[in-house]
Amino acid sequence: MLSVFALSGCAWLHLGETCLVEDRKPCADILISEKPPRAVKLAALELQTCLAKITGATLPITTRPQASVACHIYVGKSEYTDALKISDEGLKFGAFRMISGKDYLALLGHDKDIAELSEYAAHSPGDEKRALKAWDEHTGEHWGSPYSTVGGDDWGGYSWPVGIWERDERGSLNAVYAFLYGLGVRF
Repeated sequence: MLSVFALSGCAWLHLGETCLVEDRKPCADILISEKPPRAVKLAALELQTCLAKITGATLPITTRPQASVACHIYVGKSEYTDALKISDEGLKFGAFRMISGKDYLALLGHDKDIAELSEYAAHSPGDEKRALKAWDEHTGEHWGSPYSTVGGDDWGGYSWPVGIWERDERGSLNAVYAFLYGLGVRF
């Protein structure tokens, strides 16, 4: 059971009997894998940002559990979710699992970066020339970028502000948003 209490300017966030935030100090960390997919990085950042707005405490995002905290929030698949036997097996179409234990919360879904043409797409503003050259070398033609449609910043589904592709699979991001929705967060 999750509850949020805001009294006299102080906020506490509890997961069952485990405290995530107390007196605006983090009692939990957010754990991601060493090399997470783009959507997992975004999910961890969204969770950190929204919890900070709710409680006034910024939970650290890390790849190793901190001994100084009582609870860990696992975002996405990692060696830690593997050890808990929590997987994304069988999850399709953005589905996710939200599982809690005595000292953890796992927010996990199927996540995958698209890779088919990523080397041929611009990865940041100003990277267009490199991407077009790579595409021309690959095709032997001058077709333009495979991700551009009407020009400008429209690269066929890449979001510069959040750094993910439209086709990136993002089940863990959906899990984080569902968790935050349960806390009353609305976008």
